[in-house]
Amino acid sequence: MILKKEQNKLNNLTMRFFSFISVIAIVFSSHIAFSNKLNIDSLSNLKELRFEDENDGYKFIIFPDWIKYCVNVQIVTFDKTDRIEIEEVVKDLALFPKLEEINFINIGMKKVPYSLFELKNIKRICFSGNQIKIFPKQIKKWDQLEAFSCINDGLTSKELVRILVACPKLKYLDLRGCNIKSLPKQICLSQISELLLSYNPISNIPDCIYSCSTLNSLVLTPTGGNVSPKEMHSLDIDELRKKFIDHGNSKLYLR
Repeated sequence: MILKKEQNKLNNLTMRFFSFISVIAIVFSSHIAFSNKLNIDSLSNLKELRFEDENDGYKFIIFPDWIKYCVNVQIVTFDKTDRIEIEEVVKDLALFPKLEEINFINIGMKKVPYSLFELKNIKRICFSGNQIKIFPKQIKKWDQLEAFSCINDGLTSKELVRILVACPKLKYLDLRGCNIKSLPKQICLSQISELLLSYNPISNIPDCIYSCSTLNSLVLTPTGGNVSPKEMHSLDIDELRKKFIDHGNSKLYLR
């Protein structure tokens, strides 16, 4: 039996806006996730699914049967639910033919399941607050990826090179709170327009970046949000700004 407060959550789906697209988000608890009393038409209209931990002992192992009706889902988020069987759940993400974005937030992920790289239509992916330090060679299958975030993890400069080479169409890269000590030259050959690197111990950047025409925003200083304070960069922002201007890149947003 569904508790009354959980039924209210189900009946009052909230409207959100994501990337200027109107979406409907539904938050699952242990009570409503396996309910069969769902309107199929409503499910087919869902654009975003969120799975959140409510600390009630619920262990999310597989998607419920009715998930097959969510054929128009574009975004799936797992937020603070560290009890999921990630290997099994990721395999079932193939159930969403229009899936373009996946977010794994504070779920205790230590390595990326290989089956995740089989989702070749993914445009945006975020790993935040996990324990990922390396990405396997299979990352090259994400050659259509446009936005990549790995926040508060242990990625190094070496892994940054791997990401840049494997994902040539990246436009947005957020690696705040990692362990990047220097920017590789490959950054100059990328299509990245927005680069977030706050809370990284960066000590040098390549000269070629000053004339990088695609780069519109470079953030090195703290911006707030859920980023754990770590060692800061040792770069002189004012000196960097001058060098960008000297190379004709005066419109770059730098902080």
